[in-house]
Amino acid sequence: MAPEHDFPYLRRAIARLKARGKPKKVKRLHIRPTPDLIALGLKLMITAEQGKVARPLWRAALFRDGLMIVMLACRPLRRENFASLRIGLDLVRHEG
Repeated sequence: MAPEHDFPYLRRAIARLKARGKPKKVKRLHIRPTPDLIALGLKLMITAEQGKVARPLWRAALFRDGLMIVMLACRPLRRENFASLRIGLDLVRHEG
């Protein structure tokens, strides 16, 4: 706005903010390859289908989680957009 002016109070404020700032997380260490995510999701769905989990509700949740992982690995969506998907309208099953 005024490059010819010196604003020492802004420099002090910036220095204070930098001193209080927390280091950013290194997200690259947590990123997994897409094939690994798909394999995990499929493994969860197969485990749920084979009935290896005793309670039906837990099996349903396990299958749901696996399906979510596979879907998001194949087609990343924002959280709100993903949550608003509707079965039968946005998600339609096609044979083959």
